[in-house]
Order: sequence, then C-alpha cells, then structure tokens
Amino acid sequence: LIGLFGKQFLEEMQNKLAEATGVSFFIIDYKGEPVTKGEKEEKFCKERKKEDEKCSECQISRAFAAAKSAIKNCTHIFTCPNGLVHMAIPIIVNNQYIGAMVGGPIRCEEKALKESELGDNEKERKQFLEKLGEQKEYQSIPAFTEKRIAAIADMVFLLFKEMLRVLKTVRDLITEIPLFMWYP
Repeated sequence: LIGLFGKQFLEEMQNKLAEATGVSFFIIDYKGEPVTKGEKEEKFCKERKKEDEKCSECQISRAFAAAKSAIKNCTHIFTCPNGLVHMAIPIIVNNQYIGAMVGGPIRCEEKALKESELGDNEKERKQFLEKLGEQKEYQSIPAFTEKRIAAIADMVFLLFKEMLRVLKTVRDLITEIPLFMWYP
C-alpha cells in the first residue's frame, strides 16, 4: 500500500480529508494493522482504552469491518463497542484487497441505537448512550447523521477508486512505451 502512493502522500491525503469532513482517518493493511497514523486520536477513545476492555476490541472490529467492506467491494459503516460510528473503505488493487481507510469515531445516536452490541434492547442501548453523553470527552466527538456519514464514506471510496484507476492507466502507458524511447 505504501509502495503504491508513499506514506507521506497517504498521510497528507487523510489529514486533508479530516480537515474537510471533520472525521479522523487512518489506513490499515489487509491484516488490520495501522499503516498510517490518524491526525489525532480522540481523547475519549484514548481514555477508554486504558479503562475499558471493550476498547481493546477496537482493532478487531476495525479489521472485521474492513474485511467485510472488501468482500462486498463497498464501504461499511459500523459501530464500535462504545457506540461510536466508524467507516471502513476498502482499497482494492487488481481485485486484491490490500487494506482500508478507516474513519471515525463519530457520534450518531440513530445508528448506535440500532446496534445490538450496546445492549439487548433499544432501552438498554439508550441508557448506555445517555451515560456516555454525560462525559465531556464524548461530547467533543463530532456528531453526524447516518446520511452524512454514508456520503463521506462514499466520497472517500470513489476517490480511492479513481486514484487507483489513474495509477493503473499510467503504469499501463509506461509499459507500452518502447524501451529505446527511454534512452537518448
């Protein structure tokens, strides 16, 4: 993945996307391991990782969501164990999944209330979210509608597809140029 675009370009791109959308992004490889660092990790997430076992499952849920997005070849919007919404955008080259761009966390009560991980019924999930909502760090996380989250994920997916299409076109053109044309 780094070999295709370079780490500096990928980090600049994800930082500009974060600036434009208000969503933090980072890239993981096909195993779910981070390849780039996001512009910032939300204070809420950093603190929760220290004290809550649910947050240790973050990497697993990201990797699973990214794999799901690759299988379906589309974006996948998911909720982490703490009720925050994230998006996984697959990066596929020559029909091979090589990684994903992950965006989040985002507060989206309408999406979180639907997710069963937060409790057995909507009432339990609502109580869980209300308890979190009392925390200052939780309130500092951007809140969007499901529609806006889907639009951001789709935009990033289209951006990557186009970048990869252009990269393939350039590589195809370079291989078609006769070798003698490269030397004076």
